[in-house]
Amino acid sequence: MKAIAFTGLARSGKDTAADYVVGKYGFHKMVMSDELVEELAKQGRQDTKMNRSLMGRELRKKFGQNIVAKRVFEK
Repeated sequence: MKAIAFTGLARSGKDTAADYVVGKYGFHKMVMSDELVEELAKQGRQDTKMNRSLMGRELRKKFGQNIVAKRVFEK
């Protein structure tokens, strides 16, 4: 599998760039925060920006720095 990752601060254009690549070249878009939202739902916790941040920290502390990316790519 080949992958292109877009990273940056909030509102820096990551989604715009990713959407362009998807539309132009047919890539599949995977969003890391979707994994956090799914985990919050499993635990019955509210989906807020703060809870996503906390969930990311909890998962990285327990399973390692790359756990969210690993879960996304496994799907």
